[in-house]
Amino acid sequence: MRRLYRSPMLILAALALLVAPATAEAGTPKPPKKIIIAKLFKRAYCGPITALNGNTVAVATVTLKTVKIAAPRVGRPRLDGTPANRKTYVFPVRAFWKCDYRATALANPGDFADDKRISGDYVFFRDEFGSWTHRNKGHNVKSINGTN
Repeated sequence: MRRLYRSPMLILAALALLVAPATAEAGTPKPPKKIIIAKLFKRAYCGPITALNGNTVAVATVTLKTVKIAAPRVGRPRLDGTPANRKTYVFPVRAFWKCDYRATALANPGDFADDKRISGDYVFFRDEFGSWTHRNKGHNVKSINGTN
């Protein structure tokens, strides 16, 4: 009688092992879209230029030239800045992008803002609240004289 009881338990355990890999594959995260990457870059590195009186004299446009997104990996809090005590996937990104500034109507005639050409490595991940964020792993900024 005892053997009959164990056989259904073995069948259930075997089924659980077969189902587990399928559910793990379904939970792999999706990488950030390029529009999200551009929005985060603009907010972090290409803010508007304001004059001493507080007027905005130049606004930026971010253009992604090349974006390479590597396979996701589990992030480490000290290295990647991910939340501690939580399994968080990070997406390593290598990007080359430009930040072009345009003068507004409030700018002085003849004033030009320097444009930026930026290339670097970053990691993107979702924070505790589900919003995309990133950490800079090192980038090179090259300023170019603006013409507008």
